[in-house]
Amino acid sequence: MKTPIVLVILFALCAACSSKTSQNKEIQNTPEDHQQAVVEANNRRYPCTVVSADRMNIFYIGVDNPVTISRNGDISNVKVSCSGGGCHLSVIGEGKYNVRVSTPGKANISVSAPGEQPEIFEFRVKRFPDPVVSIGRYKSSISAAEFKAQKGIRAELKNIDINARCAVVGFEVIHIPKGKEPVIATQPGENFIKATRNIIDAAKSDDIYCFNGIQVRCPGDAVERKVNDLVIKIK
Repeated sequence: MKTPIVLVILFALCAACSSKTSQNKEIQNTPEDHQQAVVEANNRRYPCTVVSADRMNIFYIGVDNPVTISRNGDISNVKVSCSGGGCHLSVIGEGKYNVRVSTPGKANISVSAPGEQPEIFEFRVKRFPDPVVSIGRYKSSISAAEFKAQKGIRAELKNIDINARCAVVGFEVIHIPKGKEPVIATQPGENFIKATRNIIDAAKSDDIYCFNGIQVRCPGDAVERKVNDLVIKIK
């Protein structure tokens, strides 16, 4: 009769693991970017289902979000689904999934096996933050020669471990020569067109250039968004 008792104890441990309660001191939760509950009993560790977003615990709108799901034993009969955040899930390999989302908020990944209650794992759904605009690697001052060598401005996503970029849609360039009247050009896209290039090539020491009304479009954006203006002083 001892064997059934042990099985009941292990079942209770896994049930506690699935619920991820924080009251049982034997349960250890790893950081949010790697969601796993581990039960320790009788000098052994009993891991349950693991669902981890390959890029932190965030799903970004407009791009692929790879997810890895692992579980004790056979995972071939495990059912995986997602809900919330306009979530769509597709299989890309054994234990490998891709998630696409469309609405900011939260998304849930549900993992279940026959005869078991599903386990729910929650992820944040976010749009990309505003990118930082610069001209080359410069943000405030640059020599005339270096300034003339630039082909355009760029919008860079900072502190995000993801292969994505925001496109510059357009902006206005104001050249303020020292002691002269300003000259203005309207620039479509990020690479300087001829009219903008003429203004850039006129740069001299102590001139000021203002890049105003910069519009960008990041992955998942339905419309353009306005980001920081850029003011450059020529050394």
